[in-house]
Amino acid sequence: MKAKSDHAKQAHQYALDVVKGNILVAEWVKLACERHFKDLRHSKNADFKYYYNEDTGARVCRFIECWKIFEGPKAGENIKLMPWQCFIVCSIFGWLCKDGERKDKRRYRRAYIELPRGNGKSALASALSLYMTLADGEGGAQTLAASTSKDVAKIVFFAAQQMAKSNPEFLKHLGAEIRAHVIFQQKSASRFMAISADSKTSDGKNVHMVTIDELHLHKDRRLYDSLETGMGKRNNSLMLSITTAGVDTSGVCFEVRNYLTKILHGLIEDETTFGIIYTIPEGGDWRDPQMWAAANPGLGVMVMPEIIEQLCKKAQQTPAAQSNFRTKHLSEWQSAGAAWLDMAKLKACIDNNMKISDFRNDELFIGLDLASRVDIAAKLYLFVRDRHYYAFTQCYLNEAAVISGKNSQYRGWEIEGLLTITAGDVTDFDVIERDLKKDARDYNLVEIAYDPYQATDLAQRLQKERIPVIEVGQNVKNLSPAMKFIEALIYDRRLHYNCPILTWMFSNVVVKEDKNQNIFPYKLRPEDKIDLCSALFSAICRAMLKEDTTSIYESQELFTLGRVDNNNNNKEDDIVDESTKYDEFEVVDKKKQNFDPEWLKHGWR
Repeated sequence: MKAKSDHAKQAHQYALDVVKGNILVAEWVKLACERHFKDLRHSKNADFKYYYNEDTGARVCRFIECWKIFEGPKAGENIKLMPWQCFIVCSIFGWLCKDGERKDKRRYRRAYIELPRGNGKSALASALSLYMTLADGEGGAQTLAASTSKDVAKIVFFAAQQMAKSNPEFLKHLGAEIRAHVIFQQKSASRFMAISADSKTSDGKNVHMVTIDELHLHKDRRLYDSLETGMGKRNNSLMLSITTAGVDTSGVCFEVRNYLTKILHGLIEDETTFGIIYTIPEGGDWRDPQMWAAANPGLGVMVMPEIIEQLCKKAQQTPAAQSNFRTKHLSEWQSAGAAWLDMAKLKACIDNNMKISDFRNDELFIGLDLASRVDIAAKLYLFVRDRHYYAFTQCYLNEAAVISGKNSQYRGWEIEGLLTITAGDVTDFDVIERDLKKDARDYNLVEIAYDPYQATDLAQRLQKERIPVIEVGQNVKNLSPAMKFIEALIYDRRLHYNCPILTWMFSNVVVKEDKNQNIFPYKLRPEDKIDLCSALFSAICRAMLKEDTTSIYESQELFTLGRVDNNNNNKEDDIVDESTKYDEFEVVDKKKQNFDPEWLKHGWR
């Protein structure tokens, strides 16, 4: 068996340590590493289209290490990739296509890397951009650094300029020159430059590689779509999105992130997209130093622990600083800046195996929150079974709102059957009425609880059909008990649902609290929809009347610090047992293969 290069060995060992639980990481990192090993197995099959060439990935790593660090305490030293960086680079560039004219054609055409601030994502993207411009063998390669503004886009380009200046002999060997706004290679007519969303120059590009920096800042997907379309003219192109977490879960960044998580979970099959997300593990305490290390793979090398500790202490004392700390330094998405619920505990309530057809005989409460033009008209089914609550959803929106709306996920939700789109510029209430009448026939309906705004006429028509409807005013008296009851259900894991729209809307809810500790929901921006939550509040108002709710208010800590999850059993034994399936990939100690980064002596190839 051929010995691995040092970079490939580091990448391999890192992935192995992750899947065996030797390195604490979030589930998305573990799933990315498990995917790598799964594909290594599949690559032995004739019907699997891809194979892994560790030398190809290691070659790119060696190229990167020919440059020098240009800022910080290690300025002037050669770049030394960490194992996690080797894994990313070797994955993106090491997986190739088995068939076709080009044997160097890469499998991955898109990559998404989410990291907290300070872990060197822009520097890594800059080095990869230099490789794709100067050393990938692509004639007339157009490599772009793109973002919402020229200043942000120039971060990656400026870093590449400084790296290129750090080794002028190597730059000369590559036949490249640095100009004010472009890095140019004469022999291949290739160039690297920065563009922005406001430059109006993205259309018509014939892109070999584009790095989209801080994707979470993009308010819409125009630049993203324009550049992705431009990549179609090349058969070995790469779109690299690098970002920290953000607060806008209706934007293109969260859509791309959500798409990746479905790939990693095996819910979507896309063999051409690579991605990895560094954040704190689900359920982790953001104040725990172990969580800082899990979210920041460069901790101790690129990110200084004492700085993170200082920022964390400030975040604990200053509520306004907490959201920024968790978003920028732990890469936790903080929708609306301060979400109502603990999203980790909420995600534990998601059950993708639920089917509404299994609840035909259980008591059903329907919550209804109507809207006619801009907002979503929301219908929520709430079934009650053995003191557990099971929520299913159906949303409605008119075509004009979809076209003019800022949420790029509407069309995807329509395809998934979660959003019904009606013709015209007003949501068709006749469609909703028809569906409600069918619900009354098909299920054991107790009541339809509705917000009276825009729903009075519909409620009167349903009453004439002898369908039970009841008005639930959207006031503190009704909503505060309902919201606290929902909090208790989530902490007890007695609320179950499977709708990504509801997750998004939960994350948009911000609460106001009065002097009597009553809470009331609101949203910070018009595009932060919460209509399904409003429908849930109405349904819960009615359903909770059938349950003794006095016990859930006994502990004030429940609504301030949360409660200990006694059902969270130790999974250490499971990790050890699971890891045995990776034994065939164990790294065998062989004579260490050192690489001298001085290209004049050994060459980076």
